[in-house]
Amino acid sequence: MGFSTKVPQGAVEMSDEFNIIAKSYGIQNIASGVHRVLLIHPRLRRGPFFDLNPTKTKLQLEEAVALVNTLPNFKVIETTAVSTDRSTEKKRLWGEGRIERIIALKEKISATALMIDVDILQPKQQAELTTIFRVPIYDRYNIVLLIFKMFAKTKEAKLQIQLAEIPYIRQRLLSMYELRVDPSIFHFDTSEKSKSDRLEILRYREQHLRKCLKAAVEEKVNLRIGEARKNIRTVVAVVGYTNAGKSSLIKRLTKRNLYVEDRLFATLDTSLHVFRLPSGLPVLFADTIGFISNLPTQLLASFQATLNHVENADLLLHVEDVSNPDYLTQRDVVMKTLSVLKIRNELLNSMIRVGNKIDKLNQLPPNEPNTYFVSCADGRGFVELLTAIDKKVLKISGVTIRRLKLRPHSEAFSYLCKYSFLVGQPIPSEDNDYLLCNPIIALQLKANMVNVTSLEPMSDWTKFRWHLKLKCTNCGEEPEHWQYVIEKEKFNTPGSRGAVNILEKCKLCNRMNTLDIVKDSFRPYKNNNNYDELIKFDCRGLEPTDFDPRSEWRAIGTESGIVFENIDLTEKEWVDYDEKAAQPTEINEIHYRFVLCRKQ
Repeated sequence: MGFSTKVPQGAVEMSDEFNIIAKSYGIQNIASGVHRVLLIHPRLRRGPFFDLNPTKTKLQLEEAVALVNTLPNFKVIETTAVSTDRSTEKKRLWGEGRIERIIALKEKISATALMIDVDILQPKQQAELTTIFRVPIYDRYNIVLLIFKMFAKTKEAKLQIQLAEIPYIRQRLLSMYELRVDPSIFHFDTSEKSKSDRLEILRYREQHLRKCLKAAVEEKVNLRIGEARKNIRTVVAVVGYTNAGKSSLIKRLTKRNLYVEDRLFATLDTSLHVFRLPSGLPVLFADTIGFISNLPTQLLASFQATLNHVENADLLLHVEDVSNPDYLTQRDVVMKTLSVLKIRNELLNSMIRVGNKIDKLNQLPPNEPNTYFVSCADGRGFVELLTAIDKKVLKISGVTIRRLKLRPHSEAFSYLCKYSFLVGQPIPSEDNDYLLCNPIIALQLKANMVNVTSLEPMSDWTKFRWHLKLKCTNCGEEPEHWQYVIEKEKFNTPGSRGAVNILEKCKLCNRMNTLDIVKDSFRPYKNNNNYDELIKFDCRGLEPTDFDPRSEWRAIGTESGIVFENIDLTEKEWVDYDEKAAQPTEINEIHYRFVLCRKQ
């Protein structure tokens, strides 16, 4: 049966109708032209949110100016803080006297637009102010949406911005009907379509965008993130106030050529960057959109899909611009935003705080627990920060503690001491030439064997192909392909230090690694439904991570003593029939693991 690829006619009509509504009520309708902006900060003088702190007002104004000036065609010409005794929810923010002074200032500087520094103006307020000042009126919500619209590059970011605009359009649409706003004020569509019809079009559009966004995010997870996370257990999400230096921090840590720009919202969606820590553990750094104060929750909700990396992260780095006098207030904004995202407490409690831009300070802020001061510009503080991240990741990932045989003055031993990776006092060897001991790793098997025992390779075990996946313990590189090792096949190591079964150079760190099957270490598997050692490996820089039993095994009937040959365990199960004992035989529920053990 064939499937039609045509878009249903009804969907096309719905899309056309939405475009008409969006053109009239949406953000793009007020985004045209070059604007000389008068920026006004309403300063409350009464009520629970009153604010007479001139320093705080100045910092809020500076942030609002940076927001507006992020738009290429917008330029703040003048700023002013105008006190109000009224709530910012009232229809008129100011009385007649203050409004007249604002009009006079607007005329004096030839302003073509006003930006009111509040999170979002109600349609009744916007209508009233537009009627009074006769120029476009902006708030933080539509300024931020304009920034997002202009700089969004990825599919997910564009979908999120379209989704964030829906509540804005719906609110303005309802205002025309419920508040009887004059359509000519906002150049609203005056067609005959009913309120319910228009709301249904918006509902359909919102539903469609959510489906598209979910599909886009899932595609990204399945293809890009899923691929990257195959061998990487730990995700480190980098969060912070906008323009705090999150992307710069990742760029400095990973030495990647990331896009970094000194403007608000330079990052509009989550990007992922693989990095290997000094311990060799790989991690994914997730760069996220910056947070900002006084933004409605519905705007953040639209970006929740790509903020899932924060929710599902293993560790958080909170980057702060400590050169900003208001960085503690910005910290509160970030923490409240993380609370809205319902980040689990254990993730918040283990969070590492990074005080960035210390190159702009004459004196560091007071020390705080779990806080590291750095400069992304000159690299100060990054050794200490990287060590702290590595320690946290080692703890989170539950890395197995290994005993290593090292010379006391070797570079490896110095490195382990320097970065505090030793978990106990070094123990000298008997000849005092080495510290600790070399790891021997055993392959253990567990299987349910019905009416058979003594599972082993069919031919001479020294000629059997043991199919393994191997990881470089120096850098963590783990190729996807399988390798097989045969006990009888040996390769001479450089410097005539003997022969080994595997001798290879890591493609990532160029280290020469070896693996050797311990002589006479093979034992047939007889311990039914319990883990038991099959074979041991002497590992020098390599660690087996996976095993594939494949074919050419044999087992012995428990009662009959018949030898079953050519057992294929590729599918991790085998079934046959013991005719002599007149009973079925099978092997299933096969599991295996690699554990540290003694050589003998």
